[in-house]
Amino acid sequence: MAVDLLAEIEVVLVEAGEPLHFGEIARRVLARGAWATRGQNPARIVNAYLSQHIRDQGEAAHFRRVGRGLISLSAWYASQPHGPKLAVAPAPASLEEAQRLNAIPVALMTGEQLVALLVEHDLGVRREAQDLLEIGEAEDDGE
Repeated sequence: MAVDLLAEIEVVLVEAGEPLHFGEIARRVLARGAWATRGQNPARIVNAYLSQHIRDQGEAAHFRRVGRGLISLSAWYASQPHGPKLAVAPAPASLEEAQRLNAIPVALMTGEQLVALLVEHDLGVRREAQDLLEIGEAEDDGE
């Protein structure tokens, strides 16, 4: 069974909730048991995969370097250019989905698809009708 190393790295970072050194990423990926290598230095292999991905994908890369050896998910920086401010750990259901084989990576979903998925699985989002009140000057009736 072929394992997508980059997908495993993404799961490790999501579980960590913060950037990690590529050596720590390698340790955690190996500990998960979904990937193995005969190489003498798994950290160098992980670093090489990440370097190639970042170089080949450019701005579209799922990962970015945020310090000496530190790797982060690019999505954490989409709305916060100075880095993630994660206050809570990911929900267990989101971790299960991230680990599911053949799952669509969240980074490839449109906003509408993501919201529909969250609503469908009752993951912290619910549909609620709202009244919209508009405040402004009253129209002149000509009097």
